[in-house]
Amino acid sequence: MECMLMGVDRISFRNSDNELVEMGHLYVLSDFDEDQEDCAGQQVAKMNFDYAATKELMELTFPCKVDLQINLKGKVKKVILKKGQGNDGK
Repeated sequence: MECMLMGVDRISFRNSDNELVEMGHLYVLSDFDEDQEDCAGQQVAKMNFDYAATKELMELTFPCKVDLQINLKGKVKKVILKKGQGNDGK
């Protein structure tokens, strides 16, 4: 899914069982699907992503165009940067 990556964050906390929980989030902007009715403009989504991988993304210049590789369950598996945006393409 091609979209504009607007930002990322990482959080960690201890749950009620005192286990460390770590989560990363991607904030993306994309067009509505062409077949959606009664929509105008663009949509914004907060998507879960790997905690460790999110740290590397924090070094990017935002916003930037990306291609998100998403599995059948809707989980983001990979973020591919589009070239020519002032980022190093990693």
